[in-house]
Amino acid sequence: MMEEALQQINAALRAAAADAPDDPAARFEAMCRAYIEYGLAHPSHYEVVFLLHAAGMPELPVERLDSGRLSMELVADLVADGVARGVLR
Repeated sequence: MMEEALQQINAALRAAAADAPDDPAARFEAMCRAYIEYGLAHPSHYEVVFLLHAAGMPELPVERLDSGRLSMELVADLVADGVARGVLR
């Protein structure tokens, strides 16, 4: 369920960024809205990914964490674009 939820979140973030104007601030806002909307529409998935405490959960193999890293890379790329354009410091 975690892997599926992360893939869905990543798809929502990518779609929001693609549909937004070519402006880092607008893309960031669109991605934030997509993230919130996903959590509201899929509360159980959101809970599994972000709210369950890792203690007592079986450890995931490193390769299963790639989807989680992708979410962070999408945001990091957005910030890097904003810095390069002088919109963010």
